[in-house]
Amino acid sequence: MKNLVVVDDDVFLTHALRRVLDQNQFCTTVYNTVPPASVSLGNFDLAIIDIHLPLTSGLDLVKELRLRSNLPILFISGSIVPGIVCDALRVGGDDFLRKPLDRKSTRLNSSHTDISRMPSSA
Repeated sequence: MKNLVVVDDDVFLTHALRRVLDQNQFCTTVYNTVPPASVSLGNFDLAIIDIHLPLTSGLDLVKELRLRSNLPILFISGSIVPGIVCDALRVGGDDFLRKPLDRKSTRLNSSHTDISRMPSSA
């Protein structure tokens, strides 16, 4: 079973994502704010991270994470700021989904971040 972490302050979205992912045999951990320092995101098989988080940005979180881990990262954002996708990929994101997500978007194995080929963390 793949272990995924979702970091997004949108409680409705994270609840829906967790439901879809859990139904598809993923073990999903959700944080609606930046995870505490004691949590090692590198222990997951994939991180789904929102760009705009309370207190920091997902971009800064990933910059820090990339110093310690090659964890595949899928950014999600509703931002329409020009260049945001390029910024996300430049700091170390592997793929980008624009909010709002639809059912097709949540089929993660259809994105470039193909988690079906990742080794299990167990």
